Parts: sequence; structure tokens; C-alpha cells
Amino acid sequence: MTKEKVTFRDQSEKILLINTWFRIFLISVIVGTFLYKIIVSPFDISAIDFSAFNFSDFLSLILAIFSIGLSVSFILKLMKPQINFMTIHKNLLKMCQQFLDV
Repeated sequence: MTKEKVTFRDQSEKILLINTWFRIFLISVIVGTFLYKIIVSPFDISAIDFSAFNFSDFLSLILAIFSIGLSVSFILKLMKPQINFMTIHKNLLKMCQQFLDV
């Protein structure tokens, strides 16, 4: 077996690779810390008291979840025309560039 040396075309590829691995490491450390804190923390299900949870609290919870869902659906609906606009704009810029190169 022969080991092939990995070569980079330029310095930016090497920096991009290092940044990617650094991000993976950083996200792993943060997630690991949160998971450790969740596992180690004492949690007693009997300490939660639902006797003070009224109908008005339930109604406000349902309305809050509904409003979040409505906002997310509105944003997703607005992203489709924006993506179409960006692709049309990108194609137009390519055509202009080809026209100017001639």
C-alpha cells in the first residue's frame, strides 16, 4: 500500500478544511456539554405541579403554538418566490457576463 499525499490547490482550500473541522469540534463540545449537564442534573417528575394549570393557561399555550406554526408556514411560503427570483437573477447575470465577454 502506498500513501498518497493530499495536495491542496491553494491555501484557501486548506483553510476551509481546517475551519470545517474546527466547527465540527466546537459544535461537538457544546452539544456534549449540554448533554452532560442534562444527564447529571437531578430531575424529579413528582416535583412538577400541574394543579395550578388552568384553562386560560392551556388556551394561551395552544394559541402560542398556533402562532409559531403560522409564522413558520408564512416564512416558508415566502421563501419559494425569493429562491425563484435569485435563480432568475443569477441566470441573468451569467447571460450579461457572457455578453460582455464576447
